[in-house]
Amino acid sequence: MVDKIAPVMKCDDQLNITLSNAQGAGYGQQYPTQGYGYYGYARVNAKDVDEGSWDNCAMDRIKLRRSYDADCEADFVAKGYDWDKNNKIEVGKDGWDENGDGTLQDHEKFVSVTRSGVTAIMTPWLDYAEFFCCDLGNKVIVELGGWDKSGNFSYCWSEQLIEDKVLPTYILPWPVTIKCTDRAWVEGLLTAAGKGAMDVTGSDYKTLVEAILTAVKGPQNVLVTMSGNDCKNTAVKATVSTNLHCEAGTVTVSYAYTKTTSKGDVTGSIGTVEITVQPVHEYNILFPADLEGDCSNLRDTANVIDGGELSCDVLAVNVDDKRYNGATLNGAPVAECYKIFRTFTVINWCQYDERCGEPMQYAIVVPRDPNDNGTNWDDAGGVNVLVRDKDMDGDEEIYYEDEDGTVAYPNDEVNWANQGPKTVSDDDGYWYDERGESYPKTCAYASYGNNGDEYFAFMYTQYIFVHDQVRPEVLDPSEQVFYQNKNTCSSTVAIEFAAQDLCSGATEVQQIPGTSGNLAIERVKLNGGELPSYLTVTPAHALNGDDKGTNAWVVTGTGDASQLRSATTN
Repeated sequence: MVDKIAPVMKCDDQLNITLSNAQGAGYGQQYPTQGYGYYGYARVNAKDVDEGSWDNCAMDRIKLRRSYDADCEADFVAKGYDWDKNNKIEVGKDGWDENGDGTLQDHEKFVSVTRSGVTAIMTPWLDYAEFFCCDLGNKVIVELGGWDKSGNFSYCWSEQLIEDKVLPTYILPWPVTIKCTDRAWVEGLLTAAGKGAMDVTGSDYKTLVEAILTAVKGPQNVLVTMSGNDCKNTAVKATVSTNLHCEAGTVTVSYAYTKTTSKGDVTGSIGTVEITVQPVHEYNILFPADLEGDCSNLRDTANVIDGGELSCDVLAVNVDDKRYNGATLNGAPVAECYKIFRTFTVINWCQYDERCGEPMQYAIVVPRDPNDNGTNWDDAGGVNVLVRDKDMDGDEEIYYEDEDGTVAYPNDEVNWANQGPKTVSDDDGYWYDERGESYPKTCAYASYGNNGDEYFAFMYTQYIFVHDQVRPEVLDPSEQVFYQNKNTCSSTVAIEFAAQDLCSGATEVQQIPGTSGNLAIERVKLNGGELPSYLTVTPAHALNGDDKGTNAWVVTGTGDASQLRSATTN
């Protein structure tokens, strides 16, 4: 009895081949660069493809092979199919020594086959077939071959689409905390927020975000891909959003992936990482010393915060002047002409919250003599408020300085303490409120990331004593042109006088009744020129300015009619 009937081979036509993260492949592509030994790979066994193959007598063996694509040459070489070790896969020369006898039998070699006029290179017949990332998205011919005990052979085949259905998994970076004084980092995050979605492998993300994460927590603090991107068909993008007040607050980095598959893109969220930006409040408020002087020599002292912000603050100042007339005796000032009480209220917008309402109700009243040396007068700089956070614990220290300033304000008699960064000295007094324990509590809303309540406003009053030692100035009236009555040779002229004073904006010109004359004439001009010798003014003392003049002056002379026709006075 002879068996001449080939086996009946049945292939699973519902077979799905998807690449996974099998670690045993030991070839080429490796991701991420840190290395976890994960690769895109699939191994399909012959028994997985067999769907009930049989033989009339006795089946000897079932094997599997797949079509070979030259794009996968590097993977097959790396996997060990390069028998002659020349880094090429060659038909009839290379294959897999399955039985380990040191030689390649025909079924263990790559072969070229032609079916239905189509030629394809097939891998050796093995118990399994292997698939790699180079196959992703391609259709591969998979053949299942069977031999019976009599050597009869038959096969079935299917065309398989190689897919990657493994969803990616990641380990997010750890959250970090920085300070608003880390200017370059904060500005980088603000720039990143304006760029939209950034590729995590691109330079924008690397320099603007990842550089911060790794600088704080170390080089290992990066987004780690655990699975799903072995074939590098997944793109991860990061989007930065900020919730900052005066460059302090939180920055959220949101990660999402897009995986390209043979059936379209698959997208998903990975998670978020929060970067906390802590506020730092350090600034100088330079309240000026009291002033005494002539009103013409008193400068505006409202610029108490020029250059005062040292960290992450925005200062604003309100100036309120209250003027009081000085004491007088018999109509004359006893000391100063008047006093100005100039009250400064400085607010830090980076600590204030609008829910607190009027900031002045929470202002610390700065003492005028914090070092208790008896006076604020001429203390070379008034009182300076030095806000510091030396240990960066979010709880500021407030110091007062009233004698240490050595740098005078340029070209001015008013002395100011050192402008710009200032180191607290041993004799600078720690803060207290001029009102003692009666000052109001701070607003509970004003915190912005610091420890406890915030002191965000300071109030200080400067005394200004103004002396007025300069007489008012009566301004010359404008020139008057008049003509005499041809019959009486007289004319009536209305002359208006004005006056000004350096210290008053409401100076009046008043007549003094009860004297022989109200005004004295100083000079008379004729047609814009000096009064000629042939003209005289009567009465003669009218030009003396001795308050003996009358309200009428007569100009007489010996000139002819053309010379006496008009006159100009002022």
